Amino acid sequence: AIGATWDNGNKEQLEMRTICPGGPWAGWDQRLDIAIGAIDVDAGESWSAAADGAYVERWRRHLQKLTECWGARDPSLVYIRFAHEMNLPQKWRVHAGEEADFVKAITLYSDLRYEIIPSAKLVLCPNDGTSPELMGLDVRRLWPGKDAQGRPVADLYAVDSYNQAPHVNDPASFTKKINASYDNGAPLGIEKHRQFAEA
Repeated sequence: AIGATWDNGNKEQLEMRTICPGGPWAGWDQRLDIAIGAIDVDAGESWSAAADGAYVERWRRHLQKLTECWGARDPSLVYIRFAHEMNLPQKWRVHAGEEADFVKAITLYSDLRYEIIPSAKLVLCPNDGTSPELMGLDVRRLWPGKDAQGRPVADLYAVDSYNQAPHVNDPASFTKKINASYDNGAPLGIEKHRQFAEA
């Protein structure tokens, strides 16, 4: 079993209300995927500032709160989806040209994770299709690899996928959809994302 919850905004990631006492996941002692938004572009934040460490203290407080609220539960059951669906028009969206800053930012976050809750897993989670206004972004360039100590920055590569754009309802169309790639070779369908993750 694995549950999923969201503490997306800058305020929400500091409160971690979904796993704290009184929250809907406060008593859950199985694997839990917790999505956080990381930054808020609409509020003037940026991935370049994130790469320079501008939000490290907020992320530190967030991880400390997460650890506090998770309490005696096994921390290895925690999966953190940092800036999930960053290739959709979320508040933490990544534009083409910001990939290197994103990688630096998620690496800083991962460093804090290793310091504060080292057995938690960090998840890189794009959507399986990039929003038209973000085209030019190649999700392959967001994979952070290893940090300076040789530790993996992201432990898992996961993909959010919706049956839309196009909606398919027969096996042949489904097979075509999951095996689709962009013209530049970037993965589009979930099978292409799986192959990228495997590589």
